[in-house]
This record gives sequence, structure tokens and C-alpha cells, in this order.
Amino acid sequence: MSGVSLNVLYDTRDNQINPYKGLYANLNYRYNFKFLGSSQDVSSLWLEFRSYVGLSKRTPRHLIGFWVFGDFQLSGHLPYLTLPSLGEDQRARSGRGYTNGRYRGDNIVYGEVEYRFPISQCSKIIGGVVFVNATTTSYKDNNIALFEYIRPAAGIGIRLMVNKHFRTNINLDYAIGVKSNGFYFSGQETF
Repeated sequence: MSGVSLNVLYDTRDNQINPYKGLYANLNYRYNFKFLGSSQDVSSLWLEFRSYVGLSKRTPRHLIGFWVFGDFQLSGHLPYLTLPSLGEDQRARSGRGYTNGRYRGDNIVYGEVEYRFPISQCSKIIGGVVFVNATTTSYKDNNIALFEYIRPAAGIGIRLMVNKHFRTNINLDYAIGVKSNGFYFSGQETF
């Protein structure tokens, strides 16, 4: 797969790794050309939106985050392992509750809502999260339409802030999906 892309990004987040407020929107149109080495001409569109809504002016760490993205094949036919799938977002964070690549298809839509809150009030070092997410994919070869099925997952997590200036957390999450579950460890917020 070789091609060119057109990218449009809008970002008002106050911090890229652990935002308390702001918006993030990303549009990416890709065209893979056969003459550049692709097996065929293929075009696709990535749309992504994130929003962070504060619940307390006094405690900015108390918020709800929203994340939704879609990856759509507009023309051509992608090889199977390059089809849009869970965990193929920019930081490979989508789909807590499922293995990366578990759901894959011509098109994918993913959404997540996360409630973030402080646990330790005096030091504000320990925090927690509760989240739900859902995904759907389509796959023309098997006659599966987008939104024909939706796979939800839910989970909880704990946050240990190791650097207040940069808002760097050590995160440990546990999520349960449909016939699937897992622990997730990271050094920044999922989105």
C-alpha cells in the first residue's frame, strides 16, 4: 500500500496526553495508487472526534471524555490485514475489552465514553475511570453491513499521576467485552 493523503486537524485540547478540556477533530483522506506500488487503486476516509467536558471547576480532573471515529473504504479493495480494525487508531488504544484486530472490515465505527475522577482528594495523585465502548464493522465479502451488529465493552481503571506538570499517569484498566476481557497498562490516557 503506497499513496498520498490529505489531512485536516483541529485541536483545542489543553494537554495532548491527559486533556481536561477541549476538542480534537481529525479528517484523513488517503488514496493508494497502483503506479506507486499498491496492488490496486484504493481510497479511504478516516474521521475522528474527541471532546472533554469538565464536571467541576475546582477539580479539573473530574470530567467525561467522548471519543468516536470511523474508517471507511471508499473505493477499491484493501488486502485483509490492512482493513480497518480495532486497535488500528493512531495510538492503538481503541477496543478495550477486545484483542487488537478482533473486529475488522471494510468500514469500522467506534465510540467510547469515559468518566474520569480523582480518588485521593488531598494529593490528587490517585484517580479512577469508568468507561463503555462499542464497535461495529462491515465486510462486503461476507454480506455484513455496518451496524448489523454492535460489540460493546465496559471497564474500570485506576490512575497514578507520576508527573503533575505534564499530567503523566500510569494507567491500569480492566475491561470486559462479549466473550472477551483483558487488562490494559499504559503511560497516558487512552484518548
